[in-house]
Amino acid sequence: MKKIIGAISVFAALIVLMLPAALAKDWPLYNQFTRMHIHENKADTASDDIITKIMFMTLVQNDKELFYALKDQLMLWEDNGVIKKRLDFEKTEIALMTAYLLLEADVRWSDDDLKKDAETIIRNVEKNHLYASSVLGTVLLPASSGFSTDQTFTIRPGALPPFVLERIGLEHKAFQTYARNTYQSAVRGSGDGFIADYMTFGNTGEFILTTKTEGSEDAATFYLWLGITSTADPNRRLLLPLYENMIKATSYDLLSPAVANLFFHTTQGHGSIIFDACMLPVVEGKVKDYLRTRLKNHVFAHTEISAHLLSLFALGHDESRFAFNKDGTLKITEDKY
Repeated sequence: MKKIIGAISVFAALIVLMLPAALAKDWPLYNQFTRMHIHENKADTASDDIITKIMFMTLVQNDKELFYALKDQLMLWEDNGVIKKRLDFEKTEIALMTAYLLLEADVRWSDDDLKKDAETIIRNVEKNHLYASSVLGTVLLPASSGFSTDQTFTIRPGALPPFVLERIGLEHKAFQTYARNTYQSAVRGSGDGFIADYMTFGNTGEFILTTKTEGSEDAATFYLWLGITSTADPNRRLLLPLYENMIKATSYDLLSPAVANLFFHTTQGHGSIIFDACMLPVVEGKVKDYLRTRLKNHVFAHTEISAHLLSLFALGHDESRFAFNKDGTLKITEDKY
């Protein structure tokens, strides 16, 4: 009998070893998301932002087939029956995240074409998405047009994950400078202890406050990106202490303010489940336990696709399913699952 049981155990172990990594490393929240929002290997959305975030999760899960299918959904389009590739993205966030994903996928699956496409995207960003400030240096704009004039320029901190810029900086050193200048600009608007969705500056480097300078869901993602970035990343160490009022407000009553107005120095409302996901990596102790429990127990509606995705980032990092090295490269802990 012992020999039979031993043989069965060995056979079971061999079966597990033969399973694809995406099945061997089961993640119920990811599986739930793909069942709800992926059909015939396509995302049920036209949002580039959402597609890139799903692609990140397919990298974590080693879901190669879905990664390539989503890449085609994001990058390929038809023009009079001719399939063309989109490598010049209008939004900086989409362009840089796509380049990041392609670079990391090349490392994971050894596909030189991915790296070539990433290089083209990065060159396009360098050509079209920068603003040269005489005081603050060259910074990254939120898009290729519409965010600068002769007198002002605007940045969007929540669209610039430090790990993305560090990783791209490995390939193009100039992006380390662009990142530093952009984050240093954000520092100038940190007096209220909250990050704004958009921050506008004048030619002489002054932070321009208006009655509509607010931080809401868009700014909340900045806390998520900072929180999951490597603790060895100097950008994280520089920025996180400057925006502690949001962390303090969340820790006070376990509810994040939905809106912080930097002009009137006021906060209002209570943030959605998105705020719980964004704040989980940066809070501590019982507050972290509470937010973790809320996220794990939340039943996501089909309309909550963004909240569901951001929760994958927050809980995936919290559960050590992935992390980032100092240089922004992705570290996946497959052996744990």
